[in-house]
Amino acid sequence: MQYELGQIQSQQQKLMMSPQMRQALEILQLPLLELRTIIQQQIQANPVLEIEEGSEKAASEEENTENASDKREELDFKEEFDSLVNADEEMKEYFKSSGDFKKYSNADKEKRDYLESLITRPETLEEYLEFQMNIMLDSDKEKNIGKIIIGNLDKNGYLKSSPEELTGETSEPEEEVLKVLSKIREFDPPGIAARDIKECLSIQVKKKEIKNKTVEAIINGHLELLGKKQFEKIAKELRVSVNEVREAEKIISSLNPKPAVSFEQAEIPYIIPDITIEKTDTGFEIVLNDRDLPQIKISNFYKKAMNDENTSKTIKQYIREKITEGKWLIKNICQRQQTIYNIAKEILYCQIDFFEKGPKFLRPMVLQNIASRLNIHESTVSRAVNGKYLQCSWGLYPIKHFFSSSLNTSSGETISAQRVKDLICEIVDSENKSKPYSDDAIAEMIKKEGIDIARRTVAKYREEAGIYSSRMRKSV
Repeated sequence: MQYELGQIQSQQQKLMMSPQMRQALEILQLPLLELRTIIQQQIQANPVLEIEEGSEKAASEEENTENASDKREELDFKEEFDSLVNADEEMKEYFKSSGDFKKYSNADKEKRDYLESLITRPETLEEYLEFQMNIMLDSDKEKNIGKIIIGNLDKNGYLKSSPEELTGETSEPEEEVLKVLSKIREFDPPGIAARDIKECLSIQVKKKEIKNKTVEAIINGHLELLGKKQFEKIAKELRVSVNEVREAEKIISSLNPKPAVSFEQAEIPYIIPDITIEKTDTGFEIVLNDRDLPQIKISNFYKKAMNDENTSKTIKQYIREKITEGKWLIKNICQRQQTIYNIAKEILYCQIDFFEKGPKFLRPMVLQNIASRLNIHESTVSRAVNGKYLQCSWGLYPIKHFFSSSLNTSSGETISAQRVKDLICEIVDSENKSKPYSDDAIAEMIKKEGIDIARRTVAKYREEAGIYSSRMRKSV
């Protein structure tokens, strides 16, 4: 067999994505805050873009510039330029195509600004411990050691650095470091600055003055068995009764294995809804949030430069490219907003019972339902709803929440999978924790509601809802 190198000509058909199309897809799937950041970056990178000030003077200058453009001809660019100089108008008018649309009013802005002013930053674990340190520790030397110890705590409140490592950081004798560490372990929350879970729970037992040898024995050597609820095996190994182990389990379960857990949410992500659906006297009103997006326009300075005879061809070509880029950015932002609005309008139409009566009336709906009604691809709907939120009278929901598969009922109707998940949560919340329901039992209870569901489907939805199995939920 011989191999030869050669060239073969073949014809292939491929879909090539233009930079404008790629930008449109990227902008469509960006959440509101990220889109605002991208717009600000584009304003810095593209000199012909500026934020619309809305002043009468700017409008007057723009009008004069456009009149001058009508009088001056530029053969190869005239028609294109006439459309480009009006590109910023699209940003002002892009919502007028829909009579149902409502923008944020000044009253909405004042209300939201007031609510935002009420938001305060939660105290961090470090701040909380340093406050106690300034009261409980005596000298500046101890406080300096304390700051280093506190700075070495992980997110759960455990101290991962050894005394030797702390000694190296503080340049103080090990006995001084251990002395300060002992004092910090008396701070709130109980169990703080422990090296591991055993030490953490032991500190809490000592601080609460719990006198129970079985509790101490389980903490020191049988926590893994306790987590698996193997009470009989623990009782056999410790030579105590099963009831004593169960009593010890109650005590240990009241302790906190992660002392700093209440400080984990110190930085709460701030979610801004892209859509608000408000109920009015005449029905429902869709409010598309655009107040967080800078309104951009093509700078009048560069429009004038294009009409100036003294501007060189090289500079005009550069301005032309930047104006084109700006035009596409404005068009893609407008298209994003309009697409999200159209999807919200269809969600309102398909889920009207949800908005009128509440979450229990969520209907089955898939991406294809919306895509077919809007005559767009499913992937476009998926991109548009990804990471976006909708605010209504029932709360703040990811827009994806309104898309759910269906299950059949005994009456021949369908019910959304999300409603079944909510039903499973309600059943688990109301169960006897000493005798939690199995997946089979939950399935039978749901079937009594007229919903046809299998045990494996219950297990799947239970896991998706973050609910443990009945064995793990059981408490004594």
